[in-house]
Order: sequence, then structure tokens, then C-alpha cells
Amino acid sequence: MSHLWGVLDLWFILVPVSFFLIFAATYIERIAMSLVGFVLGSYVLFPLLLDKFEPVREWALAKETNYWVSLIIVGIFSAIVLYLLYKIFVFLVGFLASGAMTYFVLDMFFKKFDFFSRLNNFVQENWFAILLGISAVVGIIGGLFASKKSSSIIGILGMICGSFILAVQTIGWIYYLIVKDKEKTIELFSRPAGLVPLVVLTTIILTLSVGISRKTRKKKEKAPDEHLFD
Repeated sequence: MSHLWGVLDLWFILVPVSFFLIFAATYIERIAMSLVGFVLGSYVLFPLLLDKFEPVREWALAKETNYWVSLIIVGIFSAIVLYLLYKIFVFLVGFLASGAMTYFVLDMFFKKFDFFSRLNNFVQENWFAILLGISAVVGIIGGLFASKKSSSIIGILGMICGSFILAVQTIGWIYYLIVKDKEKTIELFSRPAGLVPLVVLTTIILTLSVGISRKTRKKKEKAPDEHLFD
């Protein structure tokens, strides 16, 4: 059984989850993080466990029931972990994103514009350590900022995750209805013919989601002001 087909086969669960992540993640943080954790555990962590651990693979693939039980257990475990540690998770997302961006931007900037050769010998010899230190400081600041803005960060993660799920479901089922072949549908996502539309559709859904979210937020912000004139 292909893990990807399992994703498509659970459309009745994943499609509602994706809509929740897109439209409600900002307002219900912990539940949203639990759903993100379930998706990550089921469709990212679980395939890694199948690939890396022979006993897990043998047991999970012995029966279809074992496969679904294993997937759900890993998903629930990941959901619980993110539910309990979502603030730490948000901090790490902010830390890694801002730290990595700082590292690559500074490194590219100094080397691209030939500033690196103008630095003294000490800085050149210890450039990696210095750059790593600067990136770590910026990463900590980014992590703390992300923690304070956790609802916004979770909202963005929810939209990205939900948009990707909807794109996979849409492309997968449309293609399957055309070719009526599970194997060809699964292979589609390993080829540019499937990956390019997936990226494009995910981007389109994400853009629409952001636009709808902003309009909804503006209406809610205007609502209290309108009552003042009643």
C-alpha cells in the first residue's frame, strides 16, 4: 500500500482538517497545533519510521489494519507533543527561520560583493564561528518575537499546511478520475507534471486564504466601531 494513496483515501478527514487549519488556526491555537501535529506525525514522521525501522515496517505492512493503527498512533502522539509544547515549537520555528535567513544572507552578501577579502585575518579565519554567533543572536530574537506573535505564526503555518493538503487532494483525485489507476496517480507526484501544478495550486489556495483572512479580520475590527453609532 502506498502511503500517498493513504493520504488521498482519507480525504473525508483531511479536507475538513485543512479547512480548519486555513480559517480557524489563528483563533484556536492549541487545537490547530494538535491538528498540524497529527498531519506531520501521520504523513511526515510515520513514513520516516517505515523507512528507517525494519520492525515497524514489517508490523505496519503485515495487515492493512496494522497500517492504519500505526499511522493513527503516530499522528496522535505527534498531536499531543505539539499540543503540550506548541510555544517551544513556535519559538523554534522563529529561531530557525530568522537564524538561517541571517546566516545565508550575510554570507552571500559579504562574499558576493567582495567584502570578505577586506576583513582582517582574524575575522576571515573565524568567519564561520562569527557568522554562526550573529545568526544565533538574531535567531533568539526571532524566536522570542514569534512566541509573542504565536497566533499569527500558527495561522500562517495552518494556512500553508491546509493549502498543501487541499492541493494534493484536488490534483490527486482529479487525475485519478481521469486515468482510473492508483499507481499512475501515485507516480504523478514524483514527476514535474505533478509537482509543478501542486506548487502552483498550493500557492493559489494560500493566496486566496490570506486574502479571505484579511477581509474577515477587517470586518471584525470595524464591527465594534459601527456599534458606537447605534
